[in-house]
Amino acid sequence: MTVFMVGIKGTGMTSLALYLSRNEDVVYGWDTDEVFPTDELLQRHSISCSSSTQLFSFTRSIDILIHSSAYDETHPLIREAGQNGIPIYSYHEYLGRLTEKCDSYGIAGTHGKTTACGCIDTLLTVKHIPHSAIYGSSLIGQPEESSIFSPDKFILESCEYKKHFLSYRLKGLLITNIEWEHVDYYEDFEAVISAFIQRVEMLPISSFVVINNDDTGAKKIIRWIRETRDDLTLLTYGKEEKSDIVYSYPYHDDLNRFEIVNTGRIFPVSLTGDHFVSDIVASAIFSQLICNGHVPDMNQLDAFFGSVSRFKGCSGRLERIDHPQFILYRDYAHHPSEIASSLASLRALYPQKRFHIIFIPHTIGRTVALFDRFVEVLTGYDSVFILPVAASARFRDSHEVSVRESERLAAAVKGKAAYSEEHLQNMLKTILHQNDVCVTMGAGNTLPIIESIMKIKGHK
Repeated sequence: MTVFMVGIKGTGMTSLALYLSRNEDVVYGWDTDEVFPTDELLQRHSISCSSSTQLFSFTRSIDILIHSSAYDETHPLIREAGQNGIPIYSYHEYLGRLTEKCDSYGIAGTHGKTTACGCIDTLLTVKHIPHSAIYGSSLIGQPEESSIFSPDKFILESCEYKKHFLSYRLKGLLITNIEWEHVDYYEDFEAVISAFIQRVEMLPISSFVVINNDDTGAKKIIRWIRETRDDLTLLTYGKEEKSDIVYSYPYHDDLNRFEIVNTGRIFPVSLTGDHFVSDIVASAIFSQLICNGHVPDMNQLDAFFGSVSRFKGCSGRLERIDHPQFILYRDYAHHPSEIASSLASLRALYPQKRFHIIFIPHTIGRTVALFDRFVEVLTGYDSVFILPVAASARFRDSHEVSVRESERLAAAVKGKAAYSEEHLQNMLKTILHQNDVCVTMGAGNTLPIIESIMKIKGHK
């Protein structure tokens, strides 16, 4: 089958492109000329990408077209495909088709989905369990070819945006946490909770749910399942002592170890921070249930916990970027809770260092709705730089509005507004010193910012 993908450079779309390629489909697609971190992955797998908007300027025939949720039928390539009778699917619609053909397991939650998917992918690979996984990143320190590919067992990052996760037919669900997010679609927190209840309602009898008992939103779902779906296998995890699987972290102030309180066993972990360890514990539980026919087994679970240190993290999720002069990180955090969690991890790692935060807000709606929380989590660092709110294909706000909101946020956190990569670079030259911590944060394309920072202090 020949597949054409519109918006192929998006992280989820690239992950799907690699899946289709490994499944021996012919894959190519369209995206803008802007360089994204996914360009390298596509090139490595010989998946071509063009910026031409004339569909039949491409030499290959097309069996189906899949498009990112950032685009719709108004895009010229999608419109042309429709006019020529080519079947068209959105990203989440096509994933829904895949889940109908195999045993599929979803990872949902406002935050931590990608990290949990990456950890589950790693654990199943370590245990030699054939599977496939589609999520919005790639593994650090491990080529994606290393997993034992199978189209029969499917691990899927399941996003609540516009209730897309309702498109998937799942046999198991992991919920990491629930907060008010995607504020342009969900009017309030209760609307998000309602969507997650709908997702759980759709699970067939004898499915399983693994869910975070430390999270306020997730507790609402736990209560609903106990009252309504006693046919489901429910396993809760958390530091909360009433959880089914209780963990303690850090273990005696050791940031690289955690304890499973149920058994008193201590395990090493490669990532630092409460949010990472929470997602990793959840991933081990979820992986064990996938492998053991949905039946909890503490002895088998110990083996999974013992392998979690093999997971080194996902690209763009508090990812260390090599620089000879200072400590540089790239992070996807774009919600206040994510920012707070990531910065807490860095503070734990570098308690005595100077911190410089570079934040690219993502969508005007989120910036305005959660403004006070952004101010709270970004205040108190040595320097904070706010760039214009990132342009999004989903939300096309004017540049003037983007600049205005970034200036308003910068003023509130007593930081500085940066208007371009070059402007930011010039300001950082006099501020960054050896061994300082510098972190870029945002859901937009931060690669140009990273490249600009890499030129500072003589590094090229």
